[in-house]
Amino acid sequence: MFWVDLNITDQPATNKRLFSEQFLIKQERRNLMKLVHVGARTRQDRRRSGQGGFIGSVQSQIDLCCFDFNYPDLASLKLLKSVRLRYPRLPILMLTEYHSESLAIWALRLHIWNLLVKPVSEGDVNEVAESVHYFRHNRKSGATLLDFPTANCLVPEELRIRLSPSAPEALKPALQFIADHIGEKITEKQVAQRCGLGPYTFSKAFKKQMGQTFQDYLQQQRIRESIRLLKHPAASVTDVAFLSGFSDVSYFSKVFKRLTGISPSTFRDNGKHAGSKTPMGNDANLYMANLSDSG
Repeated sequence: MFWVDLNITDQPATNKRLFSEQFLIKQERRNLMKLVHVGARTRQDRRRSGQGGFIGSVQSQIDLCCFDFNYPDLASLKLLKSVRLRYPRLPILMLTEYHSESLAIWALRLHIWNLLVKPVSEGDVNEVAESVHYFRHNRKSGATLLDFPTANCLVPEELRIRLSPSAPEALKPALQFIADHIGEKITEKQVAQRCGLGPYTFSKAFKKQMGQTFQDYLQQQRIRESIRLLKHPAASVTDVAFLSGFSDVSYFSKVFKRLTGISPSTFRDNGKHAGSKTPMGNDANLYMANLSDSG
């Protein structure tokens, strides 16, 4: 197995240890572009250069290529796709902490061998090993599936706009975790662990990098989500409060009004009646526009 480590932060080696019981693992983390040959433009050029890249030179020795992500982004998925298209007979396994239906559909269209959400179990590893063993001894029967990946499948939109490139690198796992779980209970300790930091160190780093406390940022993102939900004509204030991560409707209304200048019910009713003369205030309009447009 060839293991491509694309985790944003260092991860425990538990998953790799499980796979090492079934596979001999070679690993690559840095200089990932050498995985594929970028200089040869034609098939003849690639043939002359031994297919180029590391995978091309040892492809016959590899039974499976594993791409290990915590939170995949556009660049890392493009790399995976380039390897998939360049070496169509090479089975590819994806490991990720990010559970997404659209990502699963993208992997299916690209004919990825399998996609597992971490942490993986011993049973998951055994199933992968059995399927690879079967394919290795029945390559002709499995060749059709692997030979024709869908080349024009686009990376899911949610992953194309995940985070601004200017976001502090060390905080990206935390910011993405908040975005992915905005409707759930989120603690600072829980998010700090995503960055491999203790709560105190994380709190100081967050305030320094983001210019506001973690709790202030979380509240703003919850209100941003509630504004999106309140635009639905059938939305109730109570439902929106819970869906955007508030456990108390009164507290939600208080925070919403403090940040926007109007109550959530006023905002909802204004959206239902386009011609409404309900005063919203310039500050509230500006604030909500900034929240709706921010990335």
